[in-house]
Amino acid sequence: MFADFLKEFGKKFVFRNFRSQRSYCFYQWDDLNYEAFMLRIFDTLEPYHNPSGLRIQRELEDCNQIIFVMKGNYKIGFKVNEQEYYCLKFTKDKLKEDEEEKEKKDKDNERIIPGSMIGTYECFFNMRSSMIYKATTDISGFFIRKAHISSLFNDFEEFMV
Repeated sequence: MFADFLKEFGKKFVFRNFRSQRSYCFYQWDDLNYEAFMLRIFDTLEPYHNPSGLRIQRELEDCNQIIFVMKGNYKIGFKVNEQEYYCLKFTKDKLKEDEEEKEKKDKDNERIIPGSMIGTYECFFNMRSSMIYKATTDISGFFIRKAHISSLFNDFEEFMV
């Protein structure tokens, strides 16, 4: 179940081991603390689904979760005078395109993002959302609640440096 999650987001959970004598040594699965940390992450992950066209997160909204997007596309924007403007579009699907379509996507600020997360900055720094996130296709993935992240901070301080 979590093999796809690790394939997509495994690089986000690579931590340097400052306790090791060797330089540039990273924690591996054979380290018991790292294994416990990753298993705790897997325990706290919950399934996430957001239908196309619905807002994932509003501007100035409290962010209570980090969303790990596995499938789907979304866009990011802001609101001025009750009018929404979207600047960036994130997609998980690489499509075969000819040059005209490629230029059009570049103009629309579309980005292909592997391992995309929503709400990370806001949860880690206890801030409100500064942008609007809206699904352009059905989005599915996992999320971790802010309360679980706080307990991970307290229980595994060596990974939070």
